[in-house]
Amino acid sequence: MVGQVANNKVSRVLDPPYIREDGSKEKNPMWTQNFLLLSLPNIVVIALVALSIYMNDWTNYRMYLGILFILFLDVYVIWSYIKARVLLPKEFNASIEKYGRAELMSQIADPETKAFFVGSEVYDCLTIVTRDYLIDANELILPLKEVRSITFARRYYTEEQLRKVDREPNQRLVMSHVYYAYITSSDGKEIKKLIAILDEDMPELIETLRTNAPHASFVYS
Repeated sequence: MVGQVANNKVSRVLDPPYIREDGSKEKNPMWTQNFLLLSLPNIVVIALVALSIYMNDWTNYRMYLGILFILFLDVYVIWSYIKARVLLPKEFNASIEKYGRAELMSQIADPETKAFFVGSEVYDCLTIVTRDYLIDANELILPLKEVRSITFARRYYTEEQLRKVDREPNQRLVMSHVYYAYITSSDGKEIKKLIAILDEDMPELIETLRTNAPHASFVYS
């Protein structure tokens, strides 16, 4: 679905996804679920360690492997949470300060700007191409003049993964239309980002990027 950002929603594009319009934080049920699921193996590990202390038996090497696996899982989930809820918003806000909120809002509101929606009211993962920027709401602000190439590749989730977010219809909708964006900047730096866009809108996204940044290469698969 290709359109424009409503004037009263322009600032929402530049706000973190877990901040409501009244400024309060909203909870993400997916993370709550992840931490609840993570608590179960941690309880098992604590029980095994307690049993080993009680039995005074530290010769079960399989137990150590299990503990290491759970610790790795703990670190991975906690790091993913910190990255999603702290580091990415911090990076996004730094880009807003660098390029100027007023300038970005002006370009987002420009009638020539194209916004690629996955749903009519889904603004938290909106992909936008302005005169000078590729913007993925809450994720990325990329000056087109600094782009050498972008390759978009479909990211598929299993039905089981999608069922876990059935209670969050927007989350399922987003996860059903995710692409990796492999970006090479003009100075040779490579980064990978995720964007959400309807498959049928991808050709228009590519054409718009080619029009606004004819010096760069844009392809998708």
